[in-house]
Amino acid sequence: AAGAATYAGTTVTAAAALGFVSRIPFTANDTRMSVRVWSPDANIPVRLKVEDHADPTRSVETEATTTAAGGWETLIFDFANQANGTAALNLASNYDKASIFFDFGRDPASAVLKTYYFDDVTFVQGTPPPPPAGVITFDEIPPPVLTSFGNADASIAADPANAANKVAKVVKGNPSSEIWAGTTVSNLPNFAIATIGFTATKTKLTAKVWSPDAGIPVRLKVENAANGAQSVETEATTTVANAWETLTFDFANQVPGTPALSLATTYNKASIFFDFGTVGSGKTYYLDDLDFTFAGQGGPPPTPFAVTFDDSATTYTLTDFGLYGTAGAVVADPTGAANKAAQVFKGLTSEQWGGTTVSTDANFSVANIPFTATKTKLTLRVYSPAAGIRVRQKVENAGNPGINCETDAFTTTSGSWETLTFDFGDPSTHYIPNGPTSYDLTRPTASLNLANTYNKVSVFFDFGRGNGGYAPMPADRTYYFDDLSGVS
Repeated sequence: AAGAATYAGTTVTAAAALGFVSRIPFTANDTRMSVRVWSPDANIPVRLKVEDHADPTRSVETEATTTAAGGWETLIFDFANQANGTAALNLASNYDKASIFFDFGRDPASAVLKTYYFDDVTFVQGTPPPPPAGVITFDEIPPPVLTSFGNADASIAADPANAANKVAKVVKGNPSSEIWAGTTVSNLPNFAIATIGFTATKTKLTAKVWSPDAGIPVRLKVENAANGAQSVETEATTTVANAWETLTFDFANQVPGTPALSLATTYNKASIFFDFGTVGSGKTYYLDDLDFTFAGQGGPPPTPFAVTFDDSATTYTLTDFGLYGTAGAVVADPTGAANKAAQVFKGLTSEQWGGTTVSTDANFSVANIPFTATKTKLTLRVYSPAAGIRVRQKVENAGNPGINCETDAFTTTSGSWETLTFDFGDPSTHYIPNGPTSYDLTRPTASLNLANTYNKVSVFFDFGRGNGGYAPMPADRTYYFDDLSGVS
């Protein structure tokens, strides 16, 4: 009604004393509820609150926004993303009471008579699939979450140039907004987004902005959602007034005095600051199409990395070291002569570090391996005479052996092919072995550094066994490997 309180709402209950028959069964993976709603207007904030009917201090609140006018739609309420200034979801609490608030936050002076409907208040099981790293358009259902700080005021609203389009509206109030007032945009729990896939050649994000003035500095900050100390900030400047334009934010050019871009860091949180460095002036800004796809950057997609031993146009070279006996060679697959594979012999007199470098180019090299922050794994098909064999893979810079990274995997079958995965991004495997399946944790090997070029690969079967190792070779053994590929 006109003059209704800001917090006006309705409690729905199914049992006496304002409680449901049973508690809402939230878990770490099941944090959502849905409600079908009918609103006379789009862009209406709807808040859902659940609490312990016996203890109202135990509660959690979250919001969703209507996108349709005069029709039914289903809103999703994710209690892992609690409303600003309210308590977080506590899985130990007994949530058995729910209240719904239409047009939450409107002050009584501006409230007008409106009628809303709701139906089918439902607990939603299952973790929602993470949104792909792409473009946040603010038209998504459910919509992204806007979390402001420094007394900025953000909401999802109609595009000032096209009422059918949804955008983020940010008001930097006068004079209450801080010089660093901004807004975090998220679509995952913990104020996160999908991991941004920066590479050495893909460092630029874009966003459409609408500003009342030209010459306004707009800062974009990305960080690790779990560690705010890992961040990088950059700026762009508006060039037009009262019109949309696309700004480019190059994180290879960080703001002076802020950390540089690190390709080894996971960046999965983004915040935007309009008119950074100036106190609020009461002006309104808009944001749309926050783009994490690196469109047009870095040239064509990298050629998939693979060594198959079957390409007649490629010369495959196997270079053994520390192995004594039959030299490694490209031979017929032991299970099918039509396929080619690499054969490696490790004998009783071999060194514990004996292995084989596989190369297709000069200087014992292969094509550059296109590691990224999210693609750190190579796979290798292996054929072993025994299960439980440690297989080490080492990548390095063909021109500088001091640049390298090593990781292990273990065979699980004997006398048959299997695919092993080598994760160079997993530091728990970057150690010297002190037994068949354990490591000397005081002797780490180098970690993957995405700023380096890796273009040389070596494979070590039964690494650690042999002369000078933790155990002798139990017998002369012949291994095979094929289809070195990645990156995933």
